[in-house]
Amino acid sequence: IFLFFVAAILFGAPLFRKQWETVLWSSILASMTLCPLTLLSSNVDEPLEKCIVRVYCKLQPETRFESNLIYTGIGAVLGAWMGAIPIPLDWDMPWQAWPVSLVYGSVFGSSVGAVVALIMPNAVLKLSKNE
Repeated sequence: IFLFFVAAILFGAPLFRKQWETVLWSSILASMTLCPLTLLSSNVDEPLEKCIVRVYCKLQPETRFESNLIYTGIGAVLGAWMGAIPIPLDWDMPWQAWPVSLVYGSVFGSSVGAVVALIMPNAVLKLSKNE
C-alpha cells in the first residue's frame, strides 16, 4: 500500500488535502495486484518478495495462475493510469473527483486483463520459458 501511495504522491496526487482517499485508492490497487500473490506464495516455498519480483518485475511466471496475475495486475495499473486522464479537465463532474476515476479505471483495467488472460492464457508463460 505504501508503494502505491508514494507513487501516487509522486505522480501528483494531493498531498495535504486528500490523504485518506489516496490511501484507500492505494489499498484498492494493492488488493488487485499484490494480494493474489499471497495466495500463490502460501503454496510455494519461495518467499513473497522473491515471488513478486519474479512475477511482476522479471515477468517470469512459472504457472498459468502467475501468468494471469501479470495480465490482471498490469491491467489494473494501466487502467488507473488511464483513469487519471479526465481529472484535470474542467467538466466539474462528480466522477472526476480524486480518486473516483482511478478506481473505475483500476477495476476496468483489471477486468480487461482478466479477459485477456482468458483469451491468451499462456502467452507470457511461453515467452518466459523461451528466454
